Amino acid sequence: MPSTKLVSSQNVSVLKQQRIHAQLRAVFWIAAVVLGMFHAWAWRDYMDSDSIVYADIGDAYFAHDWHNAINAQWNPMYSWILGAANHLVKPSPYWEFTFDHAIDFCCFLVALGCFEFLLRRLLQYRRFRSTAGSKADLPDWLYLALGYSLFLWGCLILIARFYVGPDILVAAVVFVASAILLQIRMGNATWQTFVGLGLLLGFAYLLKPVMFPVAFVFLFSAFFAVGSARRATPRVLLAALVFLSIGAPFIRAISKQKGRLTYGESGKLVYAFDVNDVDLHTDCSSCLYHVHWQGDVPGTGTPKHPTRKILDKPAIYEFATPIAGTYPPWYDPTYWNEGIRPHFEFWRQAKRVGKNVAAYMGVLTSNVSAALSVGWLILVLLVGYNWRAKLRTAWSYYWVLLVPSLVVLGMHMPLHIESRFLGGYLVLIWMALYISVLETDISTSLAIKAPVVQAVALAIMLCIGWSTLQGPIYDSVHDLLRGEDASAHMQWQVANELHKLGVKPGDRVALMNMLGFDETWARLARVRIVAEMPDARDYWAGDKALRDKVIQIYRRTGAKIIVTSAPPRYTIADGWTQIGKTTRYAYFLREE
Repeated sequence: MPSTKLVSSQNVSVLKQQRIHAQLRAVFWIAAVVLGMFHAWAWRDYMDSDSIVYADIGDAYFAHDWHNAINAQWNPMYSWILGAANHLVKPSPYWEFTFDHAIDFCCFLVALGCFEFLLRRLLQYRRFRSTAGSKADLPDWLYLALGYSLFLWGCLILIARFYVGPDILVAAVVFVASAILLQIRMGNATWQTFVGLGLLLGFAYLLKPVMFPVAFVFLFSAFFAVGSARRATPRVLLAALVFLSIGAPFIRAISKQKGRLTYGESGKLVYAFDVNDVDLHTDCSSCLYHVHWQGDVPGTGTPKHPTRKILDKPAIYEFATPIAGTYPPWYDPTYWNEGIRPHFEFWRQAKRVGKNVAAYMGVLTSNVSAALSVGWLILVLLVGYNWRAKLRTAWSYYWVLLVPSLVVLGMHMPLHIESRFLGGYLVLIWMALYISVLETDISTSLAIKAPVVQAVALAIMLCIGWSTLQGPIYDSVHDLLRGEDASAHMQWQVANELHKLGVKPGDRVALMNMLGFDETWARLARVRIVAEMPDARDYWAGDKALRDKVIQIYRRTGAKIIVTSAPPRYTIADGWTQIGKTTRYAYFLREE
């Protein structure tokens, strides 16, 4: 029986470890909150086209406009969040984008809490392995420092905070799902655990369509994590049933809308535009975002109801009906591109894979990734003789973190890649790689391994701090010291000046020499963009007869005003008026 002195010493050691953990958590939580707030504030006046659509769809749900709320491109969960917040608070146009960034910051905090849950489950899993005979000589605080550093990299840098969208919540779901897989591996998962996994994956699908196939990756992982097919089968089937029950109402709604069974149409469009390049030979090939597909290229399909091309040269497209939203072509691209035919082409697919490999390499050769790679290779060298076999043994314990994330990254490889899609998965991959090499049965002392991990965590923090200091923190501190400057909010300036010129909420507007993606002032002004001319060079170079013809055509769209960016100086005499002190100019389409 242990002596009282030994028990007392063990209690002191446990209390000391708990105090270190609490202090470390407090430091990283404060750092995450402060950095997240600075990022949100620095980008408070910016919203991209996807964010505008989520806000528009949220409005449609709370206006009970079910026809326009149901959308096969954008899943509804994030729109519900934005819509509920805007419906309750009703921020002014000036503060609306700032408020939306505040909501997204709250989602960032949710992701931080979910990652905390994963870290705690990971430490439990280490203790579980230790009791099973595994050697675990590294203190828990090293794992915490590495984990928190990876989180800040993945959720502040890769999932860039200027983007207001569901990707940060997708990362949160992935963290919790991975924690559940660890619990299953420990053998103490109950039936309720699998119900929770199903609920989680169902909500993940309501965030983004891609999470439908990803959910099955986690369900298969859960099946193998149980360790017994007889025990796993009913439990995983229950999780799958719960998952499908959550997603079924939305699947039914969009399937009814499209007249076929579908869980979402975004993947189909991504493949057609990013792999098949179906719009390369159209007069809008420089648009970057794939709108106004007219089916000009043979073999790409026949459009059923594309945006209406009302003039060939210069090309003008009209899209006032039947789709709602601030910018209808992006509000529901599955409607305008109905009839598109994605198809496999070996060389185009190889070209896309090559681009995506380059994109992955861009992420993997960043400052943070370089520090992670160097630190990991040093630890691998410390493993020494027979390192492959030793690592395979370690990976057999932590595959539930590594394999699902690698499979998901592989799923993205043939299609379209952005760093915000990868953030949560890369965090898990690097965690699994580091933990695996740290958990190998090697004789290297703690005095050598610990400094390597500390150096990697410090390098990550320095890289994040430097990139943040260069941008968001500097901008935020500068703004706070200077005071709020309304002139810096260009999108609000345009909306406000248009209201002064007589443009009212609900009015129709047209664009020239631009696309509606970047004109987020339209959301603040609560107007609808109903027509656009992506390239106005022929218009500006044309004679008066051509310009008069274009104006007449614009007038037939029902638009009240045309907005353009930085027209030639001589056009001011043609009736164009500068919108306040912005770079936008307006032409009123008065009835004749």
